[in-house]
Amino acid sequence: ASSPNPSSSGQTIVFNLCGIPSSVTSGYVMFMIDGGSIPVRITSPCTSATTKSLVSGQHLVKVGLVDIVDRKVPTVLFPVSITQTVN
Repeated sequence: ASSPNPSSSGQTIVFNLCGIPSSVTSGYVMFMIDGGSIPVRITSPCTSATTKSLVSGQHLVKVGLVDIVDRKVPTVLFPVSITQTVN
């Protein structure tokens, strides 16, 4: 999820991925925004990233788990996408 959505140009936006099992103790959640990436260390049950650099328009945000060392859940690459609207 993203909040707020829609947002204003220059406004801080928070992207959240929730539902991460507590057994996943290492690795990253990767937030891919318009092709650029924000890697964030996994925290359970939710991992968050913020940005305030988005300009007006529609932005595709892909979210996935990467580099999970303990392999207690399979690595999933970008199964979730969000459209962030910036006014």
